[in-house]
This record gives sequence, C-alpha cells and structure tokens, in this order.
Amino acid sequence: MSSRSLFPSLIACGAFLFAAGCSDSGSAPNQTNTTLTLVSPAGGATSVDPAVTISLTFSGPMAQGMENYMDVHAGTTADATVPMSCTWSADRTTLTCTHAAPFAAASMYTIHVGAGMMDADGHVINMQAMVNTMGGTWLMPGMMGGMHAGQPMTTMGQGWQGSNGSYGMMFTFTTGQPATTLALVSPAGGATNVAPTAAISMTFSGPMAQGMENYMDVHAGTAADAIMPMTCTWSADRTTLTCTHAAPFAGASTYTIHVGGGMMDANGHPIDMDAMVNMMGGVWLMPGMMGGMHAGQPMNMMGQGWQGSNGSYGMMFTFTTA
Repeated sequence: MSSRSLFPSLIACGAFLFAAGCSDSGSAPNQTNTTLTLVSPAGGATSVDPAVTISLTFSGPMAQGMENYMDVHAGTTADATVPMSCTWSADRTTLTCTHAAPFAAASMYTIHVGAGMMDADGHVINMQAMVNTMGGTWLMPGMMGGMHAGQPMTTMGQGWQGSNGSYGMMFTFTTGQPATTLALVSPAGGATNVAPTAAISMTFSGPMAQGMENYMDVHAGTAADAIMPMTCTWSADRTTLTCTHAAPFAGASTYTIHVGGGMMDANGHPIDMDAMVNMMGGVWLMPGMMGGMHAGQPMNMMGQGWQGSNGSYGMMFTFTTA
C-alpha cells in the first residue's frame, strides 16, 4: 500500500480510537464525578425543628475522613461551629450528624460543605447543582470577612478548597419553635388495678394555651359513653393538667381518657402526641370507631380542639380500676 493510501487510513483509525476509547494502553473511559445530591435541612429552610439531624447524601461512596470537611455554624460560617457526632451509612453515601443539645429556637445556622471533598475513587465531588436544588451558596474569599469559625479562610485545608476558587458551599437555615409534646399520661393506656380514687393527669413539654382543659375528658367505658364530671387545674407553668372526680371510679371497671388531637400550646401550635402510642398505650380515635360517637353525640360535631391533622378525633388511653 502506498503512503498516499495509508495516510487516510491512519486518520480514520485515529478517529475511531478517539471516539471508541480504544488503544493499546487499555485505559478506561473517563468517570463521572460523584455528586452531592441532597442536603437536609436545605438552604433557605425555615421553621426547622431544633432537634433536627443534619444529613448529606452523595451519588457514590465517599473517601475516608471526608466527614472532617463538613461542619455546622451557629450563625454564619464566620461564627463558632456546633459540636456534632457524625456517622456514615454502610455504603458511605450518606453522612448523618447529630448534636448533643437541640439547636436554639428561632435562630440561624449554616451547614458548610468543603468544595474539595473526595469520593472513594479520589475524585473531587460535584456540588454545582446544589445552588438551584438545595439553596446552596458558594463561600468565596472575602465573604464573612474572609473568616471561618473565627480563623482566616486561607488557613483551611485542601478538603475545603474548590477548583472554582471557593472555600466550599453554604446552606443556611433557621429553626422554629420546638413542637410541644404530650409527655406523660396517668393512668397510662392499658393500666390495670388503678385505684378508684386516682387523679387523672397529663404533662406537656411546654406551656399550654388557655382553655385546653376543655379538650380532655374521661368516659365511663369507651369514648362513646358518658363523661365523668371532673374538676381540672393547671400547674403554675401550665404544663401539667390534674383532674379529680367528685366520687371514686367504680371498682373493676373500664374508663377512657380522651385527649383532643387539636390541642394547642401557648404559642398556638398543635401539640405532638405520636410518641404516646408506644410510650403510654395511646390509641388514635379515628372516624367510625365507637360507631362514630363521642359521649352519645356524633364525632363530626366536635370542635376544632378535638380534631387532629391526621384525621383523628384525638387519642384515647383506656384503663381498668381495681
């Protein structure tokens, strides 16, 4: 074959090798960088639960030690970091961080993720999509006075510094007021041999709104049966409601404490009672249960303080006396 006919063939072969990635070296095609896909709470989130855990999810497994290039600041990245304990999922794709004490209520916090974080293959992660999907902001030199937790940004390690000139990405959120919970009910659901003279009490994690005592009653039997006359008083801080009945309960009988699903705390927020199912033997009173009746009246005639956002008409705690 002449050199004139060989030259086009070489060009064609070179083009094929370039396109197909074939060569005598056996090199692999370029890999796509691992991406940061989810941040919780997201940047711009408001009314975040002060007890929230912080989590980052990546599209692939991350290198050892990369948890050292993520922190949370009480304020901006120039402010102090919050002590946390962080653990990776088994596949090293999700980092979950918990803090010893809840965040302060109604306060700003900033999650800071290093732009030089590496995946398990030694590639720098890609975070650009986080600007639009998770409210991320690149931390550029000079921002926050060029400071990071009280120290100059220029002293930060390689895991923080990105090829775009940044010192990582920030996700700023604000906390809300912690949800007030129903923390204790006495007698608990399922209790037996309860003294007929026992008082009824419930304790909340925070002060309750005025009039909430009207959304708790005790029935002689199920929630469909008659209500027991009682006198109820709040503790001075309005966290504990104690109710006494004029005459002792009947012996060896069933009674049901009924707590409204729409009860409000002093800040006007609905209380959280979910934990009572496992902790205190509570049962949600759903439409249709007890024939859809409450103390001889249709449940759907009950007021807002009884109706919960989960579709219930509150929670029941049934006990038997000695």
